[in-house]
Amino acid sequence: MILGYFLAVTRLPTELSNLITNARVNPYIIWLMVFIMYLFLGCILDSLAMVLLTVPIIFPAMMALGFDPIWLAS
Repeated sequence: MILGYFLAVTRLPTELSNLITNARVNPYIIWLMVFIMYLFLGCILDSLAMVLLTVPIIFPAMMALGFDPIWLAS
């Protein structure tokens, strides 16, 4: 609950997703970097913690880059 409040007050997920979206990089390079990030996080976190921490930032950015949510989740 505290993490949700912190993320809402600081608008951190929105700002980070805008930063990712406004980067002048090929969307597939960003997708590759997200994949590598999940690979690294999978070594140190359990899956639920990893999803809860990253989805509010990654999901809106990937939707803004034009990726389909169904294909992104599989």
